[in-house]
Amino acid sequence: MSTGAFTFFNKTAVELAGRVPEIGDQWCVSWRLYNADGTPLPHDQCPMAIAIKEGRPVRGAEAVAERPDGTRVPFQPYPTPLRDSEGKLIGAINMMIDISERKRAEERQKVLIDELNHRVKNTLATVQSLSQQTARHARDLDEFNRSFSSRLLGLAHAHDLLTRSHWGPAPLRSLITNAMAPMAGLAAERITAEGPFVELGPQAALALAMVLNELLTNAMKYGALSCDDGAVRVAWRESEHANGRQLTMEWRELSGPAVTPPERSGFGSKLMQRCIERDLGGRLEVRYAPAGLEVDMIIPAAELA
Repeated sequence: MSTGAFTFFNKTAVELAGRVPEIGDQWCVSWRLYNADGTPLPHDQCPMAIAIKEGRPVRGAEAVAERPDGTRVPFQPYPTPLRDSEGKLIGAINMMIDISERKRAEERQKVLIDELNHRVKNTLATVQSLSQQTARHARDLDEFNRSFSSRLLGLAHAHDLLTRSHWGPAPLRSLITNAMAPMAGLAAERITAEGPFVELGPQAALALAMVLNELLTNAMKYGALSCDDGAVRVAWRESEHANGRQLTMEWRELSGPAVTPPERSGFGSKLMQRCIERDLGGRLEVRYAPAGLEVDMIIPAAELA
């Protein structure tokens, strides 16, 4: 063993190396070795070789073994020198632990942390924009507090839904139910939602949550939900178009106060347009029909799960 040739290996070593080594091979059972950063690691510089050359155990090292078929396995070696009763180095024994699953878990964690960092930055930018634009269009502090709190609540409900789905696909019906939650006992029973099962990507879910919050708030203050007999119908459908599949969502207010177009476009209208057209690449149509507000939203397939 002092020459660096190994004399024994077990079945697990064969599985890790992807080959059956020959007794007498030097230093390592693997085909090729790499450092953890991917740079080549010569066999005579591997942890086992160091343990033999320097007569000391090597701990805390990581390496990557390349099999003959090209696949690579990250592992952690534990080479330990063997000595006789007089302390003379007579060989070494090595244990190699496959750390592939740990590395995959670390990579998943890194991706999740990066994604969380990205989402937090986007959310803070959205909150900053909401505060600035709401303040710009509010007549006084009380109006700002009401409008800003409502928009933050809509954003929070969407985040709750996405968190429960681990920021994966979010059902559209659940999004609507979440948006209606603050109105429980007030007007929620006068809102009907009809459509097939559709799941939205996280960006589309957040954008639609903001739009639904604006529409519901407006309906409660000025529209169909501001009187006892008014109602709202929300319907959606999927269809094929020249540009591919798309989701069409309709908002209809019924039996409410007479509707007249506003003299100027407020922040709420601009926010809805930004969410649907800029953020999602869709199309928003708002009609101030005498019988009630009508809104059509078209969302491209890219934003659907």
